[in-house]
Amino acid sequence: MFDTGSPLFWIPDTNCKLTASVCNEKNKYNETKDKFSKSGIFDINYSIGQESGTKGSLDLSFLGHSVTGQTIGIANNINFPGMAFAFKFRRNGETSYLFIGNTDSSFEVGRITWTKLVDKNSFFDFFIFNTNPEYNEWIIPLNNLLVNNKALGFQNVLAKIDTGTSLINAPDDVPKKIYEQIPNSKAIGGFYYLPCNSKVLISAKFSGVIFNIDNRDIFDNTESPNNGLCKGTIQPNGPTSIFNNPTIIFGLFF
Repeated sequence: MFDTGSPLFWIPDTNCKLTASVCNEKNKYNETKDKFSKSGIFDINYSIGQESGTKGSLDLSFLGHSVTGQTIGIANNINFPGMAFAFKFRRNGETSYLFIGNTDSSFEVGRITWTKLVDKNSFFDFFIFNTNPEYNEWIIPLNNLLVNNKALGFQNVLAKIDTGTSLINAPDDVPKKIYEQIPNSKAIGGFYYLPCNSKVLISAKFSGVIFNIDNRDIFDNTESPNNGLCKGTIQPNGPTSIFNNPTIIFGLFF
């Protein structure tokens, strides 16, 4: 799984135990037949699964590139509903692609914008890295959010680019302010819904460049409409404020 929302690197080993078909579907690593240097154990819980095993380091080679002493987990206990590539660039039923080391210009619209990752020693160190200072993540500064070209005033905010999730999750006050700009939107049972015929332009600004979210991608089609209302893809991730948790998770709908 190529998941930019996680800094961890692990592979299943030959003795892995599982409650899904993950181990059977993948090539497995035999640490007894390689120069794997053990340093301890690991145990990770995800929102949809869990895995544990041996932690250590290994020299790797991938597409002609070599890495010495890569920290890696050898998982012997995996509990996941399944594994798949996380980069999905196309929609319903169409082919998805993952490109490593280059881009495909046929998928590009406009120019490529480069945004530097947030330094782990920055002002936001307390919020992001304090829970697990051993790892860095794909977190970049977000200039602002806009609805119908109106800036919402969310500055000094961070964006976690997470290909391992689908929705856009943010502290409560972010989706609240977004849906306040969309007529007849409602909060129901802790989630936000908007009229299924809504035409709204939601945008994010990175490195001074505005990126628009396609109108089709503001609706969560995994849930059926209810009385003309559709569940939105921008949802709260808990009763927090953007001022004490300045990170918005941008999943595949972005």
